[in-house]
Amino acid sequence: LLWSEDSARVREDIAAALAKTANAQAALYAIECGLAELVKSWGVTPSGVIGHSIGEFAGAVTAGVFSLEGGAKLVAARGRAMQAQPPGQMLAIMQDAEDVRPRLPENLSIAAINAPGACVVSGGANAISTFADALEKDGIASTVLKTSHAFHSPLMAGARDTLVGAAHSIEARKTKLPVYSSLYGRLADAAEFATPAYWGEQLMNPVLFQKALEPAKPEAPRTLSDVGPG
Repeated sequence: LLWSEDSARVREDIAAALAKTANAQAALYAIECGLAELVKSWGVTPSGVIGHSIGEFAGAVTAGVFSLEGGAKLVAARGRAMQAQPPGQMLAIMQDAEDVRPRLPENLSIAAINAPGACVVSGGANAISTFADALEKDGIASTVLKTSHAFHSPLMAGARDTLVGAAHSIEARKTKLPVYSSLYGRLADAAEFATPAYWGEQLMNPVLFQKALEPAKPEAPRTLSDVGPG
């Protein structure tokens, strides 16, 4: 899918195929792991890693928790399990999560806190549409994301046991680098990051990227390098 013949028809078919969760997650993992290796080949040595959702799997490989192959098996199992869950949507909102949370209906939940004044909400398509309309009336900007499911929400509950089971079959080692966990919003203990339960909870709970980024902020001469398709 990533390296197919370049024609308008093929690109259309590829876009449709990559919209499927099982394919999208594998493609993201491949690109992120590849870019991390490319940066290292330039002589840039990482002093720590932080990942956003699927990016934590590429981060785990970079930090030495999983082999490239082990991580790929886990990502493939995750993508298939998530694709099998009920469909849903995600809504990016230009407002602090703490201001959004009190007005959320019961069938929606915070899925990610990315930055001050920026969070993401997950849930069913109808609930997302209704909530987006309510925000618009109050002058709050929001955008429906191009996802097929409500990631990092209770709608992923059916995939958790499958993912944890798959993680038990993958050899995990202690990290070689500090890993700033977007599940916990802090520097993760090496043993925590290597446990199958971590990946089950990571699937269900919000991405606390803003919180995890705080202790990861570098001091000169270090810098942050974003290695993803964006």
